[in-house]
Amino acid sequence: MNPLCLSLDVLTREYLNQVENRLEAYAGCADQIIRLPENLGSGLNYLIKVSQDIDLMVSESSFNQAVSFDTPNPEVCGAMIVLEGECSMTTHHNGAQHTVKAGQAMLFILSSSRCSVSYPRGKIRMINFSVPKGLMAQLGGTSDRFPIERDNDDFRIVEDLMFTVPVSPELSKNVQQIYQANLSDEARSLFINAKVIEILALVYHACKEQKARYPGVKSTDLNSIMHAAEIVEQEMASPPTLQDLAHRVGINDYKLKKLFKTVFGNTVYGYLKEKRMHHACQLLMQGELSVQQVAETVGFKHSGHFSKLFNEQHGMTPVSFKRKHNPC
Repeated sequence: MNPLCLSLDVLTREYLNQVENRLEAYAGCADQIIRLPENLGSGLNYLIKVSQDIDLMVSESSFNQAVSFDTPNPEVCGAMIVLEGECSMTTHHNGAQHTVKAGQAMLFILSSSRCSVSYPRGKIRMINFSVPKGLMAQLGGTSDRFPIERDNDDFRIVEDLMFTVPVSPELSKNVQQIYQANLSDEARSLFINAKVIEILALVYHACKEQKARYPGVKSTDLNSIMHAAEIVEQEMASPPTLQDLAHRVGINDYKLKKLFKTVFGNTVYGYLKEKRMHHACQLLMQGELSVQQVAETVGFKHSGHFSKLFNEQHGMTPVSFKRKHNPC
C-alpha cells in the first residue's frame, strides 16, 4: 500500500491546533506537546526549545498506515536517533533515500532542496534535533571536504549529507540521560543543551571513524553503499536490479559496482549470495521450514539450485544440515 502523502505545513497546523497551552513539560521541560491526529494514529511529540538555536523533538507515536510528509526543506543541520521503528528521508533533487532503523543514528546536513520524511505503519520512538550551521561547521574544522563553508559572516551548505551509523553504548547512554533528566527547569535546560551537543559530537565521531576505514570514498557515496547493502539484505527474496538499486541510493550503477567492491570486498551479487546463505543457515537451524520453503524465502525459485550452492559452500546438503541441527 502506498503511503499517505501529506504536507508537513498543513500537518503542523493541525498539530498545533490541538496543543494545549504550555502543557506539563516532557520530563518537566517540553515547550509544546503535539498530539498525532487520530486519523493518522496515536502518540505525542515533545518539542523542547533547548536554546535560541537548538530545537529537540522527542517522538513517541504509532501510525495506523504508512505516512509520508512532503515539505519544502530550508537549510537544516542536526541528527536523529531511532530507538524503535524506522523512518526514511528522501531528497527530491536526486531521489536518494536514507532509512534510519532502531539502533541507528543519522547525521544530516541539508540544503534548500525539498525533502520527504516517511514512516511505515507501526511504532516510532526517536529523538531528533537541529543545530545552527555554525555549530555543525565546527565539527569539520579546517577540512576542505566538509559540506558547510563560511560565507563572509555566515555559513552556507554546499552539499547535502545524510550519514547513518550504529548507536554506540556511549551514545545510547546520553540519549537515556535526556529521557531521565530530573532537575530544576533552569538546570535541566542547561543539562539537555550539553547532552545534545555531546550526542552531535558522538554521532559525528562515529561517522568519521566509519569513513576513515574507506579512504578515498566520499561520505555521501559511502552512505549510499551502506544503504545499498541494507536493501540487498532486506529484499533478498526479490532483489532490485543493479540499475534500480543505484537509482534508489542516488548514485550511478558504475559507481555502485566499483565502490561496493571497495567497501565490502565483494560484488553486489556476491554479497547477496553470502547473505542468502547466511540467512538460509539460520532458517534451517530453526527447523520450522522445509528446504523448499527456505529456498523461496531467501530468493531461490528452484530448490535444486539452492541445494547445489549450499552444498558447495557448506560441504553438505540443506537436508543434512537441517537434520544435524534438529536431530529430533
